[in-house]
Amino acid sequence: MKITQHPGPTPCTARLCKLSALVVALGFACKTLAANEPGEDFFEMSLDDLLSVEVTTVSKKSQLLSQAAAAVYVITQEDIRRSGVTSIPEALRMVPGVQVARIDSNKWAVSARGFGGRFANKLLVLLDGRSLYNPAFSGVYWDVQDTMLEDIERIEVIRGPGATLWGSNAINGVINIITKSAQDTQGGLVSVLVGNQEKGTVALRYGDTLGDVGHYRVYGKALYRDGNPLRGSGDDAEDDTAQRRVGFRADFDLAGGDKLTVQGDAYDGLSETTAGSASLAPPYLSIGHERQDVDGGNLLLRWSSLLDEDLNLKAQAYYDYTHRTWSVADETRNSLDLDVQIQDTRFASHDILYGLRYFYTADRFSGSSTVSVRQEEVRDDLFSAFIQDDIRLVPDRWVLTLGSKFEHNPYSDFVAQPNVRLLWTPDSQQSLWASAARSVRSPSRGERNAALTRYVDPSQSPVPLPLPVFATLNGDERFDEEHVMSYELGYRWRQGPTLSLDAALFVNRYDSLRTFSAFEVSCIPSGQLPFCLSNNPTGLSANAFFENKMEAETRGLELVVDWRPAAHWRLIGAYSYLHLDLFGSDADNEGFEDDSPRHTLSLRSQWDIRPDLQLDAWVRHVSGLSRLEVSDYTALDLRLGWRVNKQWELELVGQNLLDPRKSEFVSELEDIPAIEIERSVFVRGQYRF
Repeated sequence: MKITQHPGPTPCTARLCKLSALVVALGFACKTLAANEPGEDFFEMSLDDLLSVEVTTVSKKSQLLSQAAAAVYVITQEDIRRSGVTSIPEALRMVPGVQVARIDSNKWAVSARGFGGRFANKLLVLLDGRSLYNPAFSGVYWDVQDTMLEDIERIEVIRGPGATLWGSNAINGVINIITKSAQDTQGGLVSVLVGNQEKGTVALRYGDTLGDVGHYRVYGKALYRDGNPLRGSGDDAEDDTAQRRVGFRADFDLAGGDKLTVQGDAYDGLSETTAGSASLAPPYLSIGHERQDVDGGNLLLRWSSLLDEDLNLKAQAYYDYTHRTWSVADETRNSLDLDVQIQDTRFASHDILYGLRYFYTADRFSGSSTVSVRQEEVRDDLFSAFIQDDIRLVPDRWVLTLGSKFEHNPYSDFVAQPNVRLLWTPDSQQSLWASAARSVRSPSRGERNAALTRYVDPSQSPVPLPLPVFATLNGDERFDEEHVMSYELGYRWRQGPTLSLDAALFVNRYDSLRTFSAFEVSCIPSGQLPFCLSNNPTGLSANAFFENKMEAETRGLELVVDWRPAAHWRLIGAYSYLHLDLFGSDADNEGFEDDSPRHTLSLRSQWDIRPDLQLDAWVRHVSGLSRLEVSDYTALDLRLGWRVNKQWELELVGQNLLDPRKSEFVSELEDIPAIEIERSVFVRGQYRF
């Protein structure tokens, strides 16, 4: 069977083209109005500065963004501030090739290069080197991934495989959220946000010195976000969000040039929603309020030391605790991660990086009639080693990168994940790169020993049914890892200080992807079809198991253009094209994997009217998702920022201004009814002392 994504609309609808033209025209008008202003660059970072940003995620070491042989995009602190976003997933909308859709007030579908969903499982997310990946489902709980946005230095995003350095599950990308050093957050900051949807967010941070040896900061943040309406009825979805968190960071400069970082966070809160509750008796499915209580904490230590002029050691250890209670399960998890790496430049023309990692996780699950597990408590160990060598074939011209990750875990035993990259820089303004890599996604705890049960209303089934069906999808110990071979080609070009272009083409070929077997159906309370139907059963029982019988191919283009028409005006355009083919499965169960937009277009305008006044606009167009009945949409965000003085800053932000409400995604498990995201307007004030 072959399933091909339905063709989406053209990337520039009439409405979007008019809006884009309006943004550009506004900028040119602003340029004319500001003609008498001094020819001063008001932006915090020039284009040269942006291209000279050092990134660490591509090679686990510092290198210039312009010299990275990967499809990497950096969201700077200025990008975050001027976009008006209030959460990390919102900020990721800026990145080409990353699909971000909001499900409700606290749930998101975030993926890279396809396979989107609330429980997307092919993307690795890090916060200051701490993995946010949850082994229960190989994904991320986005509702609890938060920090003070003002403290984020940058977000580095790799589209494409990162498994050679970061291990399994970094199949389609790596997101690394990097916060500022304590030295860069000295003094006090109070931030208050009030709006119609963002009802209230208060954040406080204070930093100071630790004598002559270092710096520290502490912070606290509390937020309350209002809910949204259900699609169709307009009834309250009761998806409110409330959270509190505190944290600290301390950076020490030790003897001999050694550096030590100690940081930690703790949080608690609730993520509410409207969810379906099913039974074998009419009305089979009832919609009601569901509350998820969440809490957790972490502690991280990072140490770096220059062992020799050509040997640099970095070691990191962190402990992470998470707990989540909701109607379908109660999950408690404790994790410990130890990582050591050495950068070795003793050999001419070689920059070698190698390291070891040990990861331990222990969980406890209490299930329900919806989710059950064969083992309530599981403890898992993961061991891995990697080596990568950047070989300078021709100085300042050709660099060849070879490397591989070697990993052992209880779900997929031993796996190797090699990659090869080639970078050519013909001059200081251009670079061309190509890569090929093999990556794997290890099975999750749920895919091996959990079971998900759903009730099927006979009146809602696409196939006529005589009785309601009690359908269970079972994890299977035989479920194996998924594989992908990735091929990429990229080009970067800079025309002086005003214009740059970054383009990437990719082809990914997947095999052994997750499917499930055909359902085996019997009667409730007992009996085999069709004979048991004569015994007046109350329902039907259907069982299926996870399998690895699907293959896929994705092809795509990602393009970013950064243009500075004037010293006080910046335009950033981004376009993504994605084509996904799924095939090779014997069961018609892979349709929901194809829930990523074919076309995504973004245009951001940042205009400094004068040094203390800023006007920013962001237009986005996203293709529709036919299976989920989500229409294509165009969104407009506007921000007006005023720096009153060195201490005070005020901003007025409007989000989703073109529509009073719209639907962006529907949970692939169909456990949450379709919810529409409402227009948001808020005021934010900051005071520094």
